[in-house]
Amino acid sequence: MKSKHFCCIVSAYSPTIRLPKVLLLLSLAIGFIPLKSAAGPLEAPASATNSASAMFTVQDIYNRIVLGTPGALRQGSFVEPSAGPTNGTGRTLNEIMNALPSATNAAVAATAADVPAGLKFWSLSATGWGLQIGTAQVQLNKIHSDVVTGISATNVTLGKRLPTAAGGTGIIVGQFSVSGISGAGVTDKNGSSMTVVQAQNGEVRFTIPPGTGINRYTLSISNQIISPVSYLPSQSNGLFLAYDAPVVTAVSGCIDNGPATVECDFTGNSIILIQGKNFGTNSSEVSVTVGGIPATFLSFRTNDTVIRVRPAPAPAGGYDLPVIVTVAGVTSSPAPLVSYAGPTVISNTVNLGPSYNPSGTTFKIYGSGLDLGGTPGNFRFGPPGNTFDQMPYEATVVSTGVDASGPYYLVNLPTGGAGSGLVCIAHVGLQYSRPSGTYSYDAMSAPYQLRPAGPIVGPETDVYGSSVNGCQEIDFNALNAGNRADLLKAFLVSSDVPPSIVQCSEVSVISFDASGTTIRCKTPAGVGGTAYHLKLVVFSTSSQFGAYAYVYPVGPGVTSISGCNDSGNTTTCETEGGTVLSLTGTNFAQPFAVMVGGVLCRDIALLSSTQAQCIVPPGTGQSLPVVVQSAGNLSQLFNGFSYVSPVIDGLQGAVTVSNKVFNISRTNGAILTISGSNFGASGARVLVGGAIVTNVVHDTEFPHRKLTFQCPPRLSPPFYELPVVVISAGGSFSSNVGTLSYE
Repeated sequence: MKSKHFCCIVSAYSPTIRLPKVLLLLSLAIGFIPLKSAAGPLEAPASATNSASAMFTVQDIYNRIVLGTPGALRQGSFVEPSAGPTNGTGRTLNEIMNALPSATNAAVAATAADVPAGLKFWSLSATGWGLQIGTAQVQLNKIHSDVVTGISATNVTLGKRLPTAAGGTGIIVGQFSVSGISGAGVTDKNGSSMTVVQAQNGEVRFTIPPGTGINRYTLSISNQIISPVSYLPSQSNGLFLAYDAPVVTAVSGCIDNGPATVECDFTGNSIILIQGKNFGTNSSEVSVTVGGIPATFLSFRTNDTVIRVRPAPAPAGGYDLPVIVTVAGVTSSPAPLVSYAGPTVISNTVNLGPSYNPSGTTFKIYGSGLDLGGTPGNFRFGPPGNTFDQMPYEATVVSTGVDASGPYYLVNLPTGGAGSGLVCIAHVGLQYSRPSGTYSYDAMSAPYQLRPAGPIVGPETDVYGSSVNGCQEIDFNALNAGNRADLLKAFLVSSDVPPSIVQCSEVSVISFDASGTTIRCKTPAGVGGTAYHLKLVVFSTSSQFGAYAYVYPVGPGVTSISGCNDSGNTTTCETEGGTVLSLTGTNFAQPFAVMVGGVLCRDIALLSSTQAQCIVPPGTGQSLPVVVQSAGNLSQLFNGFSYVSPVIDGLQGAVTVSNKVFNISRTNGAILTISGSNFGASGARVLVGGAIVTNVVHDTEFPHRKLTFQCPPRLSPPFYELPVVVISAGGSFSSNVGTLSYE
């Protein structure tokens, strides 16, 4: 304090400066301090007649501290008081000091992180004393100042459901204060009150009654709803717990067969009982479908575990149809337990004979319901697991009759079938029978007379292929392979352990007669020098291996490359290309070609069966494959070629010092230039501070050596010494960097 300022503060009491006693004593004491260090400006701020000379009183300062009142300065000229100060007027320094708060520890003092963002406050923290602005992000969707953060139940683990019959104890947790059970309330989705069994700060427990589906619960404290926080896996108007989903375990009521029921009336006259659990007790919440068609709910036979329904008419019938029970919006897993009465084919084992039979194969089918109004149904045959429409072979009904085994249909399968373990499906009206029976053609022979595409010439021998890359047409024969090329698969299998298995493509049937089936296909790519034996497959039926092999030729191979920056058997070249690449390998022959990273080399020179040269094409990337094509055969990949990574020599911009650019506008997008080498002809990318830059342009005259790019805007830190990196189109990063700094 400076005595001059105190005099001015109290001057409003009297032009002759009447001080309260304590201030007068303090003023006298301070007066002994040298004026150079104790006094402020000694000249008056203005004349007594000028309002600019007015100052707040000590009482004004005290009221500001205690009450927050703004105080008021004198307006106009100074007016002499009519009387001196009386007892009780004015304030002592002790009173002012006692009214001021002191700094306290961080545990009880508010900081910026405790106060909503943008609000001003005076912090009492010893490390952050004074006027501050809050930074805390607060929830704005709360109905109450408290918040709920979660819900669980005592008798389930995370992610599980509540048993419908047992219910349980629900636990709602959060940040709230509650004074006992009477202060807390929990309601469900229907507004029904739950029984609160325990309530304490941050946790309320309540009894969950038996139920179904999904229930929403709402917590209230002192009749005010407590909202859940926004990150909860729930909705903003409540917390959710799910009861166990319904489970179907058995169906009965028609002709029962274990847990399933069969031969139900497809006209809608059957009543079935569905057994399981978690069906609840409220019929309005239960719905059932059988085969995807809604059924009529009739009643609970036993609450929660057995329900009684009437399936709707199902003209198409069906077997092993799924039963699905939905309770309060939660569905059971499909249970394939209902089959309708319909056509039935009696299971039988029939040998269908050879594939080639000019008159087809005729045999009997026994069953029931196999006609509609005297018109026989349709019969198809094929592998298990297929629908009627997917069955490849269709029989023709020749006649009907009755023998010792019962009524039958005499059917004929036309020539050309193949395979074993086939089943039959009957289609009568809108209904289909269950697949049944075992129908098999004679066993398929091993392929024979393997040869290049064309007629048989001389005795059978191994076939030596023309290319390891495949696409060579081969012919072969087989007995009992049928005439359906779409059903035939041909595989070449090596004798290696484990074997290499490749599948032929474009299978076709050239001829089909008593001598068998002549089949043509194209070979896939294989391993040079390896012998593969042929095998046929129809459905799941496989032939034996053919006696003779298809042998892939030994193709060319690359063992080393050199010519640029060599390292062992590999080399690294400039991205502009143009250097001579030398190749060492095996089985080099005309016509001859070399590709580096999938790009054809130019000026290829075949020096010998083991040596060749070419000019490196431009490119980018690391560990690229070098492949040679020799006499129509491709070599295996030799991943030994790389292009040099980008190198930054210079970075030019607004203010540049030693590859460092300064004073870039944070918003205007300045154009910068990077000079160096091995950027590639196109497609380079630039990173500034780890962020990808757009509008990177290769120089038209020197694309591998110069790039320009538009500097991205930068609205948040960091702003200084950001690294600039070039990435080539092949994914190589520059080995050195420049830096960029914004304003």
